[in-house]
Amino acid sequence: MLDADTYCQSSLDDLFKETKYNIMLMDIQHRLTIPNYKKTYEEYQKFTSNTDYPTNYGGEFWAGNKELLKIYIDKAESVYHKIIDSNFVQNFGDEFITCIVANEMRDKIKNANAYIFRFWTARSFYLISTNYVYNPISILHLPCEKNRAMLVLFKYYIKNNKFPEQKKIISLLCLPDCSSKLFKIKNLIKKKFLI
Repeated sequence: MLDADTYCQSSLDDLFKETKYNIMLMDIQHRLTIPNYKKTYEEYQKFTSNTDYPTNYGGEFWAGNKELLKIYIDKAESVYHKIIDSNFVQNFGDEFITCIVANEMRDKIKNANAYIFRFWTARSFYLISTNYVYNPISILHLPCEKNRAMLVLFKYYIKNNKFPEQKKIISLLCLPDCSSKLFKIKNLIKKKFLI
């Protein structure tokens, strides 16, 4: 399962091999003091009475085999009904349920960050990695681009029955072109002044 604001830039063969043995989830990689994690943990502890620190997984990606996903979905449905029956108010929707279920099934959950990463391309909050080029992941998740770049890519695909070249896609998605001369010059300048 993938969110609609994702772009798949390469084969998923390796990912599918891993799903023979695991459910793959994307670790949001929040440390304990991040406000969203603190709030999730408070709700998790209140709801489950557990004091461990669960991994916080994003809701934009799930991958697994039929047998494991059936177990996962049954557990998620049970948590959902418990939330409804107890009128428990929580703020993170499916990610809260995923946090609980993944913690219960942690021996069958594997971090999928080798395959997917969440890139924030907003001017006010810009957070990226170069893992779309170096040690490249397969799936780019771009929440800030759902109303801009994703629409442009979709229209391009509909018109041409193919995607534009990778360099153009990277530019549209507001990610730096790591192969450009300008990018390399900026890095050389940074190195010179840091030494």
